[in-house]
Amino acid sequence: MPQALRKEDRFDELVETMSTLSWAHPFWATLIYDQLSIVIDDSVGTLGVGGGKMYISPTYFIGELTPGQRVFALAHETSHEMFCHPAKMQAYLANGFDGEAFDTMRYNMAADYYINDMLIQWGVGDFKQGWLHHDAFKYEPDVTVEDFYRRLKPKERPAGKGDPQDDGQSDGGQGGGSPAGASEPGHGSPGSETHGQQVQYDMYDSDGKHVGETPTQYVSEKHMFDEESPSTELEWKTAVAGAAEGAKSIGKGSAFMDRFVDEYIETKRPWQLILRDYIQPHRGRDRRNPKKLRKRHMYQYGIAVPTKHSWKIGDIMVVEDVSG
Repeated sequence: MPQALRKEDRFDELVETMSTLSWAHPFWATLIYDQLSIVIDDSVGTLGVGGGKMYISPTYFIGELTPGQRVFALAHETSHEMFCHPAKMQAYLANGFDGEAFDTMRYNMAADYYINDMLIQWGVGDFKQGWLHHDAFKYEPDVTVEDFYRRLKPKERPAGKGDPQDDGQSDGGQGGGSPAGASEPGHGSPGSETHGQQVQYDMYDSDGKHVGETPTQYVSEKHMFDEESPSTELEWKTAVAGAAEGAKSIGKGSAFMDRFVDEYIETKRPWQLILRDYIQPHRGRDRRNPKKLRKRHMYQYGIAVPTKHSWKIGDIMVVEDVSG
C-alpha cells in the first residue's frame, strides 16, 4: 500500500472511477453528481457520508480497492444518503429504538448488510471479500434496515469490558467505517470518540434462528453522520426517478432498477409497518407537555400528571372501525 499519494493521483483515480460508473451504471453516477459533494480526506479511515458529502480516504480507495470495488464503494455510500440513514440515525439517537437506547454501530452494520446485498443483486461493481454480507440478510422490497437491526442482537460482554451503548460510543461509517462494512477502524457516534473498542453481534434469520456472528468491528474515529443532510426524502425520491429515466434513455436500464425505483418511490409494504417505522424515529421520548393533563389521574388521585406528547408528530389518534 502506498505511503503517500500525490494530489493529482488522487484526483485522477476518482475521475476514472466516476467515468466507469457513468458508463456502466449512470443511475448511480447521476445521483452522486446531483446530490452529493465528494471530499478527499486523509483523516477518514475508509469512506463515509454525512451532510450531503461523501468522504473518501485516498489511501484506502486507491491502495486497497480494485477499480470494480471502487465502483461498488461509491454506490454503497450513495445508498446510505439515498435511504436517509444519517437522518434516521440522528432521530433514533434522540428518541431511542423500540423503547431502548439506540446502538449506532448495530444500525450501521444492519444498513451495510442491506445495501451490500442490494448492490450484489443489482450487479453494481465488484464486492470485496471481507465486506459485510450474509445469505440470511437478503435485500427485499418489503424488508427494511430496521428489520435487520432487530435481527442483530448484542452479544454478552465479559464483566468489566463495558458496553458501547452505555456511553454512546458505537457505530461505523460502514460496518466499521469502511465502504460496505470491511472490518476496519470506523467512526464513533456523533460527538464522541472511542479507542479501538470491539463490537460484535449475534445474527438471526427472519424465523428467529441463530445463524452466526458478525465480524468483530472496531470503533475508533469521529463519526461523519453528525451533519444534517441538505436533501429531504422527497428530494431524493425526485432525484432517483430522474436518474432512472436518464439511465433508461441511454439503454442502461434493468429490470432490477425498475423494481427498485418503483418500491423506493411508492413502497408496497403493509401500512401497519410503514406507520410503525415512521412514528418510531419521530415520536417524543420522555418529553412531557404540562399543558395537557391526565384527567383520570386528577380524578382518582387528585394529582396533575402531564401527558406524553410527541414534539415532531403531535398527538396520535387511533380509530378502530368495528362496523363490519
